[in-house]
Order: sequence, then C-alpha cells, then structure tokens
Amino acid sequence: MVKSTVCFICEGASEVALIESEQIKNYIPDFRIDYRDAGGCSSILKVAKRAINQNIADFYIVLTDLDNRPCVKQYADNLLQNINDSRCTIVLAIREIEAWLLADSVVTQKVLGITYNDVENLSNPSDILKNQYNSLYPKNTISTSHKRMMDEFLKSSFSLQESAKNSPSAKRFLEKLEKLNFS
Repeated sequence: MVKSTVCFICEGASEVALIESEQIKNYIPDFRIDYRDAGGCSSILKVAKRAINQNIADFYIVLTDLDNRPCVKQYADNLLQNINDSRCTIVLAIREIEAWLLADSVVTQKVLGITYNDVENLSNPSDILKNQYNSLYPKNTISTSHKRMMDEFLKSSFSLQESAKNSPSAKRFLEKLEKLNFS
C-alpha cells in the first residue's frame, strides 16, 4: 500500500521538533511525513508555495504561531488566500507553539515545577519557558533555545492529547490530524 504524504510547513525549529517526534508519527501512522522549516514567520508563505508548486505531498499543513496578531481568522484566511491550494490547511498555535508545552500540566509540573492556566492568553510563552529554565538550570548545563526546550518536553512524555485539554489551538491541530486519517 502506498502511503499518502503530508507535508508540514513549519514556522521554525520548535515546530520541526514536534513534527519529527514519534508522537506525530504515531498519531497519523498511515501517512508518510515530510516537513519544511520556513526559518521564521516571514518566510512561511514562500516556503509553503514552493513546496506546493513542487507537488511534494498530497496534503499540506502550515504550522505557525499567531504571535501578537489580533485576529486568528483574519491571519489564517490571509495565509490560505495567498497559498490558494485546496490541499492546504492552516494551524495557528495561539500565541506560540510553546503555549502547547505549557498546556500539558503533567509535563510542565515535571520539567518546570509549575503549571499554568489559560496558556493561550499568556503574552509570550517562549519567554516564560526560557525564564523558568534559566531559574532552574545553570545556563552552562542546558541550552534555552526553543528547539532544546521542545526536545526536553518531548523526552519528558509531552502529550498533545494532554495539551489539547488546556489549549484550544492544540485541540484544533489534533482535529486536523484526525481529518487526515479519514480523508
């Protein structure tokens, strides 16, 4: 059986770390997974259009952060309109994908010794993670890069399902993956 391919267009290293995880592979086992790292939100459209023009996948999921943009729907609609391909869907991590890490209260407690409520209303989840790491670990022992923090959470049994309980955008991501399984 030939597997369909889904290509994730990732905003950056944190999103790539998540997509490379076994968790994603296990969640959509009937798909071959490919990804492209846009290297930042300013390149996401260009990278998505290039991947689509190269026809490298059957489905495309753009995974990017809302950051401080005021309107989820407007930003997602703008991306979809500019990409203009029915095989593409947009997933916006509300504020930042690092909020999904904070939304998994079991792992957040285990790794950072704290838990957060209403993570999608935190102004800068990546800074919160970085500051908490810096207070817990000497700077020379652990890197506080976004990818390093994502890797640490993934190794500590981070669960998107657990995160989805506290993060509507993580829940929407899982729902999009579920739709792939039934397409």
